[in-house]
Amino acid sequence: MVAGVEEVVVATPPSNDGSVHAAVLYAAVRSGAMRVVKVGGAQAVAALAYGTDSVPAVDKVVGPGNVYVTEAKRQLNGVIGIDSLAGPSELVLIADSSADPAFLATDLVAQAEHDPDASAVFMTPDGDLLNATLKALEVEVARAGRREIVEQALAKHGRAVLVADLDHAADVANDLAPEHLQIVTEDPRALAVKIRNAGAIFLGDWTPVPFGDYGVASNHVLPTSGTARFSSGLRAADFVTVSSVVEMSEASAAALAPGVAEIARAEGLVGHARAVLIRAERAAERAGERATTKEPAP
Repeated sequence: MVAGVEEVVVATPPSNDGSVHAAVLYAAVRSGAMRVVKVGGAQAVAALAYGTDSVPAVDKVVGPGNVYVTEAKRQLNGVIGIDSLAGPSELVLIADSSADPAFLATDLVAQAEHDPDASAVFMTPDGDLLNATLKALEVEVARAGRREIVEQALAKHGRAVLVADLDHAADVANDLAPEHLQIVTEDPRALAVKIRNAGAIFLGDWTPVPFGDYGVASNHVLPTSGTARFSSGLRAADFVTVSSVVEMSEASAAALAPGVAEIARAEGLVGHARAVLIRAERAAERAGERATTKEPAP
């Protein structure tokens, strides 16, 4: 597709009857997949890394999974390329007095329903908003479709934090480097420019994270566990390799050889130095020969 990948393989665990959900097949076709293999988990990663009679070996495996998938990717990194080692989903939600507590409560539940290890951190400098949001959250949790999971996640990894001001919230968010950062403030763009570390940033009342998951083409494969400090979400560039192409002229080789040789000798690599100096010597000889042939006859 965009990155020029010649073959795309989708691995997905089948249903109990051996079928693959029609929505998954449709998404695979739309994304340019040439093959769908009915296998998931760590065994899917191994099959894609080494190949089997029915599964082709690939160069890169991407996409989050459970702890077993993550460990398989960790162990096979180097045999294949990987995107990242994904941990549990994360949300940091920053809001001020302009925010609607009912909106914020649904956003926290949406995050917590991923799994019991999902984290949802709510930060605001407004004590009244914090209390109102916690009350609204009780109502949303009670009506949640995955209530048990939501309650477990919020109990284990939910936090409601009263910060000094929005700058303080930005500092905390940068330290946490969350997968998802949602900013629901009067001027969310002004706060967003103070964020250095976040996988994806969602701005304003009308931009909850699920839009990024499913609807507006932002990335759903994002750095977790604080790795947004040094990594980014999956993108087309992850499927492109870059090769340096170097070509020296005779004059350039002669000019650069002494300096390169000096560095090589400093590292004790005299063979490196010899490889460049022999070219400088040969270039000098050729220059002398050319000068001789140009001298006029007496």
